[in-house]
Amino acid sequence: MNNTHVEHGCCEEDICGRNGCEGTIVKDTDAQGCSCHISPPCSYCHCEVQCNECDWASRNENIQEQSKPTPPSDWYLQMKQRENEFLRKLNDHSVEFEKVEFRTESHSNSSMKKIGAYPRGMSKDQLKKEVDGTFGGRFEWVTENRFSFIAYTD
Repeated sequence: MNNTHVEHGCCEEDICGRNGCEGTIVKDTDAQGCSCHISPPCSYCHCEVQCNECDWASRNENIQEQSKPTPPSDWYLQMKQRENEFLRKLNDHSVEFEKVEFRTESHSNSSMKKIGAYPRGMSKDQLKKEVDGTFGGRFEWVTENRFSFIAYTD
């Protein structure tokens, strides 16, 4: 196996040396993404260099790609499994609930959406006490044993 090490210039004033290029490495002057006029020096042009002869630029070599996606953690998989089981139960209208069960999701910066089910025969006032937010809330819709509630929080 032939191990040849090729030296390439990477600092200002160095000779490029890529593919036999005799150009000089200079400060990168491509300012398409530069925001130095707002807060100098910006991360776009800080310490970036390029060859004045060929199209090599250090900016193109600094791109890092993740080799493979990170697998989801165990707690996330368990949470998604519980959520899917709950939604399956919620959508199966033959399932009767013995207590108030709901899942919470974000609605806005000051409210939560609670979607769930409750035992048949429970009054709307009793249900509201179970799911009410810090500053009250309102029902989006209510059926004989399913509901969607917007809880006002802070």
